[in-house]
Amino acid sequence: REPFVFEQTIQARVHLLATKLAVEAARQSARKYKGAGDDILRGAMLALSQDGVVTHRAVGTLVRNGWSGCSGSLLRTLFDILIGASAIANSTKPRLMAFRYFYSGFRSLSRDHPTFSAAVRRAARHEIRQRIDQLPLSDRPDALKFLKERDRAYFFSEEWDSPSDVLTLMAIPDLARAYRELSSAAHGGFLGVRLLRDNDAVRRA
Repeated sequence: REPFVFEQTIQARVHLLATKLAVEAARQSARKYKGAGDDILRGAMLALSQDGVVTHRAVGTLVRNGWSGCSGSLLRTLFDILIGASAIANSTKPRLMAFRYFYSGFRSLSRDHPTFSAAVRRAARHEIRQRIDQLPLSDRPDALKFLKERDRAYFFSEEWDSPSDVLTLMAIPDLARAYRELSSAAHGGFLGVRLLRDNDAVRRA
């Protein structure tokens, strides 16, 4: 059999075009908002888009080098990035949700966490307070309440109970099913890890 050459497939062309589109969108956004003040909503979307491009390219690299079976967990990560962006965009208070996206982890770190020193926890609290002072006045009371909330699995848990609930906002059939299947890969499930495995790659390995 002829060896599999990823670069010659339609998937490779779509992968390259998607990457170019994302990079161009980021370039145009940077040009449009050059010199504009800091905006937490724009910052969150920029961070999510950057992480999406990096993860997307990592998937392409795995497939290109014959390790397609390992890409399932990264595809699940791409889903989670999309879910995060959708939660922020569809929130009743998008800037507050962007704040939650950035600082849910910092809030957990700032508490009496046995892994981190008092100095690290203090620095995390200081950063959160600084960012709250930069939020619109209307969002600051809710942001201060956020500091006292219990930690949850998802930063968007105040409005949606699960990632699947956020996926329903996009009204695209089978997204929730695909997310569940890829979750199996992310957690090392037997079928999930083998879902995208390339048999030729297994034999080569």
